[in-house]
Amino acid sequence: MPTYSKTDITYLLSKDDCVRLCYHARNYRDKSMIAIMSLIPVRPDELVRLKKEDLQLIRDTATDLPCCIKLSIETRKKKGNKFFPKRHFDFVYGDIPDVFFKSIWKYVSQIKTEDSRVFPISKRQIRYMIDRLGMRVLGRHLCPYVFRHSTLTRYANEGKGIDELMYLKGASDISSISPYIHGREQRIKF
Repeated sequence: MPTYSKTDITYLLSKDDCVRLCYHARNYRDKSMIAIMSLIPVRPDELVRLKKEDLQLIRDTATDLPCCIKLSIETRKKKGNKFFPKRHFDFVYGDIPDVFFKSIWKYVSQIKTEDSRVFPISKRQIRYMIDRLGMRVLGRHLCPYVFRHSTLTRYANEGKGIDELMYLKGASDISSISPYIHGREQRIKF
């Protein structure tokens, strides 16, 4: 895990914090990045490399209303001597916060076809945007990995299995997800 001065990477953002950050972001590009980082544990370099063909906007055939966003993330970390396969995610309208769905939909809809990258921005600019937004909205320094840690911890607390957490993180080693599997009460029936 990278280190950032002034930032506690293990700080846990709540779902409400993520929605507030998305709501207060200054434009649809920033709102979309916050939404994606809040929904899936994406690395900043994966976000920067995201291409337009990795995002599909699906409309309901009967009503022609937006109903689903499909996202594919390519992980560049090596698994032995092979790269991980792309991870695929579906964001269905109604299953995620409204501000997340609408922000991603509006931003992706307005991207010009000649743009190959969805977010033509650097990792440093993402870090700067998140830090400024965190100070303005939550009164604390944030970095992109706070979202990654919070999302993985939230999914672990909701009961996702080890395989699911490894897929979400894009990891092949179980030891890399151990910080997110905190002890929780189990109800035992005999």
